[in-house]
Amino acid sequence: MNSPMTTWGVGDYPLMAHHLQSAAIAAVDAAAVEPGDRVVDIATGTVNAALLAAERGCRVVGIDFETELLRLAEERALGTGSDIEWLWGDLEALLPPDQSADVVSRCSVRCTRPNM
Repeated sequence: MNSPMTTWGVGDYPLMAHHLQSAAIAAVDAAAVEPGDRVVDIATGTVNAALLAAERGCRVVGIDFETELLRLAEERALGTGSDIEWLWGDLEALLPPDQSADVVSRCSVRCTRPNM
């Protein structure tokens, strides 16, 4: 197993995902996603929002810079049958290949970047 790059990767994310589910539901509901929408979930972490959007028929890309969280996200998504594209990297440096999205989500994450 790879060592976590940050403290984000050492927490109990499955437990955190359970506690944050209601926030993800509220965020995805507020975004009013529709089937076919391109959703980019930055700092996907608990993967709650990405899974909800995929369940609603969206094309989803989950982005995170913590490899352990991406591994957990992919593992969790496999059990749902969701087809989510996973990208590793800094959210400021990554965009989908065509540089577009209908919805960009960032649920339950505190970012300290000045341009976020």
